Amino acid sequence: MSVDELKCIAHRTRKLEYNWNQRRPRIVRSLGPIQYSNANPQLLPDILAVIPGTSFVVLHLRRLEKMLVCDSEGKKPTRSIDISTLIHHTHWFHEPECHLIALISDGPQSGWVSMGYEYIVAENLSVRTWLRILSIDLESLEIREIFATRTHPRVSAPFFLDSSTIGLVDIINCTVAVINFIRDSSAEIVLKRDLAVKT
Repeated sequence: MSVDELKCIAHRTRKLEYNWNQRRPRIVRSLGPIQYSNANPQLLPDILAVIPGTSFVVLHLRRLEKMLVCDSEGKKPTRSIDISTLIHHTHWFHEPECHLIALISDGPQSGWVSMGYEYIVAENLSVRTWLRILSIDLESLEIREIFATRTHPRVSAPFFLDSSTIGLVDIINCTVAVINFIRDSSAEIVLKRDLAVKT
């Protein structure tokens, strides 16, 4: 960026901060997106999450097959982990000391270890799709894998995640797998096909 572009950004930022610090800030006009780079959009990271109450952003770098956790204020070092090709993800934001993220990605990556859970795939051990649950420490930004298992590519996005449980849908067989990754247990729920809502 040129010096003039940086001055323009600094001026806009100062005006915005002044407005928001007023007793009654007001919306002057709607702002469109500001492009800060001429980089190819395919090379730019995808934002997976902005962790509430922090300055941390979780990014996915598709070409490098990595997940990054960055501090937008620059106070903490950036951390990364290999995730291969990301297919789906979901989050749990309600832990005070960590952020949980569940990933379904194509694998395997060297160093990945199945923790003995073969819930969704039993018939095909050559499946390369993995469900991984990662914990991001909100103090150090350290990324730890707390759960990993092979899964079937037909599984749709994780539809819920909390501090101990994840639920996934098998869209072909109309089943829901519920895995408690803390207590080492699981259940499978079969859904009736005629439960579709009529409009």
